[in-house]
Amino acid sequence: EAFEIDYCRWWMNGIVDVDDVLRNFVSAEHEKRIADFRVLDDRFTELTRSYVRAGLCADLPDQDSVGKSSEWGILRREMQKKTRHMPLRELMSSLPNTVTKLTPCLLMSPLSIAQYLSSDTAIFDLVVFDEASQIPVWDAIGAIARGRQLVMVGDPKQLPPTRNYERAETNSDDEDVEGDLESILDECLGANLPMQNLSWHYRSRHESLIAFSNHRYYGGGLVTFPSPITDDRAVSFHQVKNGVYEKGGARINKPEARALVSDLVARLKDPVFKS
Repeated sequence: EAFEIDYCRWWMNGIVDVDDVLRNFVSAEHEKRIADFRVLDDRFTELTRSYVRAGLCADLPDQDSVGKSSEWGILRREMQKKTRHMPLRELMSSLPNTVTKLTPCLLMSPLSIAQYLSSDTAIFDLVVFDEASQIPVWDAIGAIARGRQLVMVGDPKQLPPTRNYERAETNSDDEDVEGDLESILDECLGANLPMQNLSWHYRSRHESLIAFSNHRYYGGGLVTFPSPITDDRAVSFHQVKNGVYEKGGARINKPEARALVSDLVARLKDPVFKS
């Protein structure tokens, strides 16, 4: 152990001495810059939020000047009701301009869009899909039709939408009809729409969690960050004996699934994890 420590110290000194950046690096100054940046970043976020809110509020009408038959008057009347409210879909259709002023950003699922926003609802400036590789084409079309611009965020190397509850597709019917691709992301890629790759990976505390995928699937193109733990073994290989993938049947591997669940239960019961 003493030899390893001395050897590492000798090697590190040799590397540091020949590198200007490492030789002039002072950890206290570096940590101070990080702390200052975080304070300024939080302050900038707070000011931006206040600026956007002030701009939106300045565009709202005065309550006393709202006409009864105007969109704002209809909304005010509905809010005063105790019973017999207007159906939400009808209300949203009656307030195309008011809704976008009160709530410029709407977070909705494709099903909610179909239920509450009629097809003639005021068009939104931008429609954004997240995890687009998990969204079937038919779920996305309705939302796309309600926007002027579209941003599709997703990774084509991730798993496609789940098809557990869909009927088995047959090749005998509609052979001449062109079928949909698995996800709306695949359709966009197939249509050769403009694409921008995001290469920075920041989610994993241990670099080994993404290292295999980075090498195998992304060709080493992801920018990852070294783990602060020198002995980074977050990923390890455990061979499952008698594991068989039922390719022609349920398409599952029961022995592997049991081993995975057993390992998870053991980790949850570990006193170190509970503390």
